[in-house]
Amino acid sequence: MKVRLAVTALLLAALLVGCTQMSAEEIAKKMEEKYGQLKDFKGVQRIVMEMDGVKHTQEY
Repeated sequence: MKVRLAVTALLLAALLVGCTQMSAEEIAKKMEEKYGQLKDFKGVQRIVMEMDGVKHTQEY
């Protein structure tokens, strides 16, 4: 879960800072700083499937 969040944050950061022309090293440094400030990770994973017109939802 932590890796998925870190990768997602890195991709978002890369997309958001694309206009400022930051280098990959600068982006990685900022991500490491932000990652170091996190105390915990929490989230809800929701899976929704629809089969034969019937919707099934699961949350973890």
